[in-house]
Amino acid sequence: MTYVTYHLRVGLLDFSGFLGRALGGKWRMETEVPNSLKRLSQVESVESEGGSIYTPTVSIQEPSESTKFIGKTSQNFQLCSYEELPEWLKDNEYLLHNHRPPLYCMTKCLRSVGCFHTETMNIWSHLVGALMFITAMFVFLGAPITQSFENQLIFMIFFVGIITCLLFSTVFHAVHCHSERIFRTVIKLDYCGVILSMCSSFIPWTYYAFYCQRTYMWIYIVQIGVLSMGAFIVSFLDRFAAPKYRPLRALVFSGLGLSIIIPLLHVIYQSGLDYAFQYAGLFWLLANLFFSGTGLIFYCLQLPERWKPGYFDIFGHSHQIMHILTVCGAGSFLYGLYEMWQRTQNGTVCLPDPESI
Repeated sequence: MTYVTYHLRVGLLDFSGFLGRALGGKWRMETEVPNSLKRLSQVESVESEGGSIYTPTVSIQEPSESTKFIGKTSQNFQLCSYEELPEWLKDNEYLLHNHRPPLYCMTKCLRSVGCFHTETMNIWSHLVGALMFITAMFVFLGAPITQSFENQLIFMIFFVGIITCLLFSTVFHAVHCHSERIFRTVIKLDYCGVILSMCSSFIPWTYYAFYCQRTYMWIYIVQIGVLSMGAFIVSFLDRFAAPKYRPLRALVFSGLGLSIIIPLLHVIYQSGLDYAFQYAGLFWLLANLFFSGTGLIFYCLQLPERWKPGYFDIFGHSHQIMHILTVCGAGSFLYGLYEMWQRTQNGTVCLPDPESI
């Protein structure tokens, strides 16, 4: 009878799983136990007069808190806790639950974009941001700014850089849970996108800030190019992606971002603070640095999840805050570039007596 009871139990479990899949697999039935939570214990033996009867038993593990938190799940994978992640997927120990495990299937990774987990807002914040900047790019292409090929090229450098950054970030957060090999590849794309966005932002600013002094303009463009190449080389080191190097990553990216201070101080020293605000887009440049710097502070200190671990697993953790502030900073920088372009059109952007170089 024990043997028959075992098969009845297993049959009921299989039938409930089949019924759940037939209904679409969107909502987990109370009687359904995911395969990942089902395990067979060692075969037990029960002595009887006729000899030993081997009775397989089924041990059911209770779902973890992370799986209880989300009612709507994917039929293709089960969310897990931070402790259950492999080392290469561990990044933030204050996000306790609702992590995607290694999926080893690109289709599953892409389907997970529509589910709620620790990476959901990271994916969508930059995907929506990329779509916004793509729209803005076409608006600018249709504006009078495109009458000059040089101006068109300068703005295209900015748009291509920031859109590439946001799309690379979206791809990374969407598929990095595929496997360790894919993770190592796409995280380098993510870093390269960040570096490219900085480089492609500073080149247009330098172009308009030194609009009448082309020698200085090219000196500073070469400077940002060399620093960007150095950051590219560092970002391709595998150890650069390790969680313990989080401060180093922030240092490299912030150092690259702060390199714009040198040409900015040049403008202020040469032309004065009023000129910098009126013609060099200083207000919007400072706004961009504020947004980006604040995002980096949240990212490095892992706030606010450090204060309340597990509470910000899906919404509101530091990486999401950094993403949103990055988009805000890029938007403010774009408006600053637009104002600088407008100043060049009225013929008063150059100094009354520019230095002869």
